[in-house]
Amino acid sequence: MVSIFLIVFISSFSVLFFEVLLLRIFSITLSYHFASFVLAISIFGIVLGSLTVYVLGNTIKIKPLDASFLLSFSFPFHFLVSHFIPFDHVKLLWEKTHLFYLILKIIPILCPFWAYGLLIGLCYREYARFAAKIYAADLVGAACGAFLAPYLLDKMSPETALGLVFSLVSVFSFLFRLLTKDIFSLLYLFVPLPLSLAIALNYFPIRISEYKGLPSLLKMPHSELIDTIYTRDSRLDIVWNPHLRYAPGLSFKFTEKAPCGLLLCKDAEISGIFLEESKIQNVEFLRFLPSFLPYVIEERPKTVFFVGLGSGLELITAKIQGVEKLYVAERDTSVRKFLEKFYGRNLLHTSTRKFLKETKEKFDLIVISRTYYLPSGNFGLEEDYETTVDAFLEYLYALEERGLLFIQIFRVPPPRYELKLFNNLFYALHISNLLPVKKHLLVFASWDTIGFLVKKDGFRDEDYSRVRNFLKERMFEPVFPPNLLSENLIEGLPEKDFILILSDSSASEFIKAYPFDIRITTDQRPFFNYFLKLSRIKDIYRITNKGCAYFIMEGMALPFLFFILSLFVLFTLAYAFLKGKVLTAGSCRIIPYFLSIGFGFMFVEVLFIHRLLKIHGSPVDTFSIVVASFLLSAGFGSLFVSFLKEKKIILFVPIVPILLFLLYLFDPLKEMTVYLFALGFFMGFFFPLGTKVLCQEDPSVTPFAYYINGMASVLAPQAGSLIALAFGLDFLLLCSIGLYGIAIFIVSHSLKPSPHPYP
Repeated sequence: MVSIFLIVFISSFSVLFFEVLLLRIFSITLSYHFASFVLAISIFGIVLGSLTVYVLGNTIKIKPLDASFLLSFSFPFHFLVSHFIPFDHVKLLWEKTHLFYLILKIIPILCPFWAYGLLIGLCYREYARFAAKIYAADLVGAACGAFLAPYLLDKMSPETALGLVFSLVSVFSFLFRLLTKDIFSLLYLFVPLPLSLAIALNYFPIRISEYKGLPSLLKMPHSELIDTIYTRDSRLDIVWNPHLRYAPGLSFKFTEKAPCGLLLCKDAEISGIFLEESKIQNVEFLRFLPSFLPYVIEERPKTVFFVGLGSGLELITAKIQGVEKLYVAERDTSVRKFLEKFYGRNLLHTSTRKFLKETKEKFDLIVISRTYYLPSGNFGLEEDYETTVDAFLEYLYALEERGLLFIQIFRVPPPRYELKLFNNLFYALHISNLLPVKKHLLVFASWDTIGFLVKKDGFRDEDYSRVRNFLKERMFEPVFPPNLLSENLIEGLPEKDFILILSDSSASEFIKAYPFDIRITTDQRPFFNYFLKLSRIKDIYRITNKGCAYFIMEGMALPFLFFILSLFVLFTLAYAFLKGKVLTAGSCRIIPYFLSIGFGFMFVEVLFIHRLLKIHGSPVDTFSIVVASFLLSAGFGSLFVSFLKEKKIILFVPIVPILLFLLYLFDPLKEMTVYLFALGFFMGFFFPLGTKVLCQEDPSVTPFAYYINGMASVLAPQAGSLIALAFGLDFLLLCSIGLYGIAIFIVSHSLKPSPHPYP
């Protein structure tokens, strides 16, 4: 029996590790949205494997060891087959054959997850009385995989890390077979192990879409790939090309050449050009950038805080102006490694919000630059805790009395980024009682950027005079307040008119009627880059004239993904009903119970991932911490349950909704890790409790219960994010409380003496 638990542990470890690395690989080769789609499909493969065991029943003659061989073989099989499939997500827009390639790419991805689901289903069927311990080994193994993956990603490329894990699974499967004196164990030495080692040695490097920035850049004359840095946050390629230059918003009055620098490509997309101070021959060009305006008002600020490194331009400007103390909070580990490796500089590796909470420093200037190399928006579902109303309140609090806050973004038509940002600033100034707003806020535009400048104690006449001269000399356009210049404003800037409307009493009517969602974003709804209104899809399509690609990149991928996965779930469930496998008396309890705990568990997980991102900054770190903590503690909880009787377990399960309600009331960010382990431990009670109470009459139904729980895990992340988008994170927390309440009600009313209680 010990070998079975070890097999489950190793298999679960490898599968979760594989999931994390799939996210990184598809972010590099295709896009982040496609990676999310693949991960959701992978979870579907796991539950499909479990359903296979339940539907086919005793007609499946293979044992768990056979399934472990399938798993060890399907890992490298997936990687190699996917390597040779010529799928490109961009070509989906004009070549129908790539829809066929997409299907071909999904099938091998399903294989290892289906094999793992088959393994788990067989273990539950063969050893039903040890379901709690199997579930515990499953969760603990997955937790270890989620915890270890980020650390390996900091040391090596994703394909090398995958090859090593594939090899580990093959070796363990070989040893398990060898112990049973099975002659087929030699197959591991001749098939999966050599293939896995070939992947680890980079004989099959990942193929990047030819339409991403890095492949296009390397095709240009004189482009040279200098180095590639791999970390948990991104793959950073450093490229040199003397023909590409970078100076966002540079005034037309500057007629000389802008400086060139090292091009940085994050996940194969150009993210910026890093400029080194010693390589800039004429620093005068810095004075013709919109980002120089804060130094026109405050010539020598003593302390400056930069939210992210950006291109280094703002940092160089601050040094030239003689700033005494510079602080830079950079959450991307790859950027930090690049700066340490090439220039010997160290940055604060922390999230902006965490740094502001911990520091006692007051700043003369805070700079937020979102002018990346290409003027494209971030993914619609990416959380941004640096631009919420709550964040702006913290920035204002961290400023000296005469301090300045400067924000710069690209102008990306149609207007929406600048409107939402103005909205957040406007609301934060009102909450801080910095009124009238036009005394504390200036908005101006260059040919490709929008700049927002906030002064805590308000602009004075001499400040306005300096601003007027700066804008006139550099041909920049004033936007707010409207009477900043005496001359007539240049026409043709829709942002100007919209922002003026936002500042008057009819703001709410305008926001409601506007085709895009430009409502304020708070820590409860931190999705700054999400602008779609589903009720205005036709209007948005007419305005943008950009087709499906625009909607996918703006966040429409999430509801589309939820719809597709729902169809998959309904199809498989209908198949089980047609086979007559679900039409039992216990189905009316098994289905709602395991759906409730599946959705409830994943909703809580999604909630913590969203909330802890504000503290940790790095999405991969946050995902790893939350998933590993929940799965590890839930595994221990499941193991603890195996030693208790059902009636005693019932006494503990109400702790989960109580803890969730306390989280709703107090939101204890500092004690969040304690909450993670406490919640995970007690949430781990529910699955084994359900198998003991609801599956006691027919233990063979346990794989079906695992399938239902897994189906909820497939749909819950997308559903949870949609709920958070629409109603906020607190509403998602209330949904979790309700779901666990339903589960407690079902299991408590189903409890009855068991003629054959499990030990």
